[in-house]
Amino acid sequence: MALDVPLTREFDYLADDLQADDIGRRVTVPFGRQRLVGVVVGVGDASAVPLDKLKAIEALHRETPALPAECLAFLQFCARYYHHPYGQVLAQALPPRLRKPAPWKPLRRRPARSADPISHAVHALNPCQTAVVEAVSADVAGPHFAVHVLHGVTGSGKTEVYLALAQQALAQGRKVLLLVPEINLTPQLEARVRSHFPDTPVLALHSELAGNARVQHWLQLGEPGPLLAVGTRLAVLAPLPGLGLVVVDEEHDPSYKQQEGLRYSARDMALVRARDAGCPVLLGSATPSLETLAQVERGRYRLHVLAERADPRARPPRIDLVDLRSHPAPEGLSAPALALLSATLARGEQSLVFINRRGYAPALWCAECGWSAPCPRCSS
Repeated sequence: MALDVPLTREFDYLADDLQADDIGRRVTVPFGRQRLVGVVVGVGDASAVPLDKLKAIEALHRETPALPAECLAFLQFCARYYHHPYGQVLAQALPPRLRKPAPWKPLRRRPARSADPISHAVHALNPCQTAVVEAVSADVAGPHFAVHVLHGVTGSGKTEVYLALAQQALAQGRKVLLLVPEINLTPQLEARVRSHFPDTPVLALHSELAGNARVQHWLQLGEPGPLLAVGTRLAVLAPLPGLGLVVVDEEHDPSYKQQEGLRYSARDMALVRARDAGCPVLLGSATPSLETLAQVERGRYRLHVLAERADPRARPPRIDLVDLRSHPAPEGLSAPALALLSATLARGEQSLVFINRRGYAPALWCAECGWSAPCPRCSS
């Protein structure tokens, strides 16, 4: 039994009706003065602990399915790789509602929401996007493991490439995992995916979901058949049998790294999941991380570039650098910036001003000679 405790070991319990197919299933057991939910990781006839010292399990939760064997193997690798107790890794993979001893009561599923075909129109792929899809298609059709890096400038249509490749994996009856770095990106991407695949289950998985909805989505992810999962970093720990494609959008984003409890990188674990499932993984970004580019140089990852924007009418913004030594900014805005703001307002348009500090300056210095004012009481 693997329990959610900070100990790198498993525990033995007595059970009369436990069978081999119950491995991966949730159980409620006594642990000291507590009642904890654990996961069965093995069934045997003998124990190193004397029988009179063993306690019996209190409940075997067959109302929820067992974690698949491939998911257990992946989570065990995650525990070894990050030197974290296996029981706590298993607990992280379960929705919070299923970590409690109370039995889960299945809810009636709500009908899938209809997509809005007007707000999320599907665009035809341009030649650059088509070339990327054709290059990755062989690995999707296999399927077999390979890592592809999609380096596309902002607005180049990386999402359209994701959807085209996802369509191929779904047509084979397989699942697709699409990871995003932030929760606030999930609804808009989920809506776009639903409009593209109106007849395919599209499930979101992130920490802001209501407790019952999160459990319901988690249970559906473990069912056989094609579906598309859109989620944040925790979705990489969910059961996904029959995985056919993994996409990590904005792979450079530090939000993919869990900073408390089980500290893991969802991007790196997505590579492991794809390797175990024997399917390709696509890392997309306008600014790929240095470690990803290093793997490209070593020939381990295959690079694809979208250098132009998908809309031919789109143009990159003009960027002007203002030297504040030549154009002082006594109240935070230089004369060129004020002139542009005035011209924008005169045309009846809007302006957006970003500031890096609120209400104070980090240093007081002279723009002519470079002298800075030191503090008489400290080294600032």
